[in-house]
Amino acid sequence: MRTDSNYYILVGDLQNWKIAIENHVWGYSEKTKGSWNKAKIGDWLAFYATSPIKKVFGFGITTDKFKDDEILWRDEKLFKRAIWNLRIRYKIVYLVDNWKEGIDLPPNTMLGTSRKRVDREFFLNLVKNADKKWKTNIIKSLEME
Repeated sequence: MRTDSNYYILVGDLQNWKIAIENHVWGYSEKTKGSWNKAKIGDWLAFYATSPIKKVFGFGITTDKFKDDEILWRDEKLFKRAIWNLRIRYKIVYLVDNWKEGIDLPPNTMLGTSRKRVDREFFLNLVKNADKKWKTNIIKSLEME
């Protein structure tokens, strides 16, 4: 297990998540380049869908960082340019079949847009809650024990 990994909750709406899951990518804009610069291969990710679900529905691990001007997301298609061209690629470790069966975040967890960095303990608790609710062993897959 890497001791220098970061832990993130990636935050997006259902339409953007469907695109992100299909392509195994998440994007950062030039405005958030600092966050992208801090992202590392081996970082652990929780996937959080906003309205109407408002739940964590899966987990992944960052496998690559790259720049790409391919237009993927809804807003990019509207503006006809890549907005989130600083990207990470990730391996999906687990996705719950029915996203409505996702897990809730702890009360009073404040999320911004796109991503939130969390500490290891917070992330481990999310994984443990998911394992319990979904009857999985994600914690072993992430080599986090």
